[in-house]
Amino acid sequence: MFAGSGFILWLKPELADKKPGSMGNMFICNNEIKQTLNLVKEIFAAIDYQTLSSRASRLIMNNNDAYNLINVLPKALESADKKGCSLLTLAILPW
Repeated sequence: MFAGSGFILWLKPELADKKPGSMGNMFICNNEIKQTLNLVKEIFAAIDYQTLSSRASRLIMNNNDAYNLINVLPKALESADKKGCSLLTLAILPW
């Protein structure tokens, strides 16, 4: 879901170290969603979206896909926060 390994390559190391989960895999309990959402917002506030989108689009080949992929975690956390539920993400390799 989060394309964790690719996302780490697109982030600066100091930001990648802060992100939740491991290589796109994570389980966040409903009582930790707000805290994790705040952390992710902090990370994303420090992202140079133009550079990140450019790097991602070179791999994905479509700027819209790159933007959607980059923003999937914040959207998922916001959705879980609104619903009051936990969040499970699993990274799947296409090979």
